[in-house]
Amino acid sequence: GTKYLAHGDLEKAVLDFKRTLTLKPDYDLAVFNLAQAYRRMGDDDAALAGFEHYLTLDRSDPFVHYQMGEIWLDRGDLPKAEQLFRVLLTETHRIEVARQRHDAAPDKQAAEADRGGLDTVASRVDHVVLAVHDLAAATASMRDRFGFHEITLADPRPGVAAVAVGGVTFVLVGPEASPAVARYLTQRGPGVQHVAIEVLDAGYARACLVDGGAPLLTEVAVDADGHEQFFAANDPASGVQLGFISRTGHRVGVGTANVVQLFDALAP
Repeated sequence: GTKYLAHGDLEKAVLDFKRTLTLKPDYDLAVFNLAQAYRRMGDDDAALAGFEHYLTLDRSDPFVHYQMGEIWLDRGDLPKAEQLFRVLLTETHRIEVARQRHDAAPDKQAAEADRGGLDTVASRVDHVVLAVHDLAAATASMRDRFGFHEITLADPRPGVAAVAVGGVTFVLVGPEASPAVARYLTQRGPGVQHVAIEVLDAGYARACLVDGGAPLLTEVAVDADGHEQFFAANDPASGVQLGFISRTGHRVGVGTANVVQLFDALAP
């Protein structure tokens, strides 16, 4: 397959890599080269699926993030491309610094084979929601003290603001956003309300959590922009509340309706 790929005989390369993967499904080099072949054939959907599979085998390879970033750049999805190029820069810097170290690299164990289904579709932390008593003061603190900048919300409303630095986004929610938010602050005080994880398929992610016995709070809801989202209940063991979002439609800013939805779901 590698020779066919090098000589541009892409159809034969695809067939050969597929045969290899039927014998050894997690052979990382074959997974990567198959994705490259699809990319050169113009089948970007298949290429992205292949690169995503490869990242489950080796998340530290900077070049695959570059390849995926190029695809999203060609599609005009600049936020997604930027996210991937930031990962590329981070990993490239890490590798350069590691090469300058004089101590021996630590031994690393291969990834365990018992990863759950969610591991195949979760991609990143999409945003973190913070409940705050004073929205203006919290926004100013994040901006002036920590270097964040304000970003545009998809559907602005009073009581909600979003700030970002690099690829990290915080959504700040004050009591004026809704009565449910005000009750939440009275009962629980300020702090992290939930962490939203971006997934490729919200329905599949929810089914994985059901199979694992995770406590769930909502069904999958679809907003006006085509985003699919659901929320898990607060986990008493860790104290963490999680949301899951699949940006399957138009990639726009954080939707305030989605954010306030969880506060409403928690209301008695």
